[in-house]
Amino acid sequence: MYLTGIDGLGQMQHFVKDDGYNIFRLPVGWQYLTSDQMTGVLNDAKFSNYNMLVSDCLSTGAHCVIDIHNYARYNGQVGDHARSILEDV
Repeated sequence: MYLTGIDGLGQMQHFVKDDGYNIFRLPVGWQYLTSDQMTGVLNDAKFSNYNMLVSDCLSTGAHCVIDIHNYARYNGQVGDHARSILEDV
């Protein structure tokens, strides 16, 4: 699966060559990688898509910050584990 209309590699090559960038933050939601399943099992197609972005980043000679998160939420709802932490803040 390829994200159509997106040229991540081209953009990263531009910033490395023209602006001297050497690191890129590559955010991804955990819920995206698990295809909205609470099991935590990675969806092969979606992981492959993200892995292609990481590989493209590395091919430019830059470093990649792999930023996996889900903002302590599942389907837009704050999870119980995060709710107790947020109440203490």
